[in-house]
Amino acid sequence: MAGIGRNCVEQGSTLVLELEDGEKLSYSYFEELICYIEDENGEYFPTIYFDISQEVWEKLFNTRVKSMTFTEKRTGDSFSYKLKKEEQEFFMEVKEATTRIRSMFYSLAK
Repeated sequence: MAGIGRNCVEQGSTLVLELEDGEKLSYSYFEELICYIEDENGEYFPTIYFDISQEVWEKLFNTRVKSMTFTEKRTGDSFSYKLKKEEQEFFMEVKEATTRIRSMFYSLAK
């Protein structure tokens, strides 16, 4: 089954996150061309990395994300997803959970 980019992702492909205030954060895939590899158990999806600064992480930890769009550079194929209300606070929930875990470990270390 062919997917976005005919199962390949090329350097320069983009991920755009739209925040609740309308701001759009755009990130480019910086690695070389990578393709999905099918094994005997089905498809293997490689990890795709985007370089996101600490400043932007802080913004994501404090702002709802309304939608995300991934566009593959070589083919122009794209996929957009509008997050459901309960999904929009994902990064905020990650921050809260990691803060609780750090606090727990800090109190155990005393």
